[in-house]
Amino acid sequence: DLDELWLVVVFVVAILGSLVAAFYVVYIAPALLAEILVDGLLMTGLYKRLKGIEQRHWLRAAIRRTLLPVLLVATLFTIAGYAMQRAAPEARSIGDVWEHIRAA
Repeated sequence: DLDELWLVVVFVVAILGSLVAAFYVVYIAPALLAEILVDGLLMTGLYKRLKGIEQRHWLRAAIRRTLLPVLLVATLFTIAGYAMQRAAPEARSIGDVWEHIRAA
């Protein structure tokens, strides 16, 4: 049935996209942590000189580097959830959805 097939395709694409985004965050982790470490060291070492200047907090760097992947994962999981709800509205878990798809 084509109606259920497109839902399965959307679900698979959303899950694969989410996995790619999640692995990207892990992949950039060394660079992200290095940037946060450098920001922290600079702020600690130069604090006295920077009292009058707006300070750049380490959280800004962390959010800037991870915001897009987080939004992508959230969007793709939302799409996957919608597709699973459409495919198997009575399902209470992903296992129930999988059983429904296999039985169809």
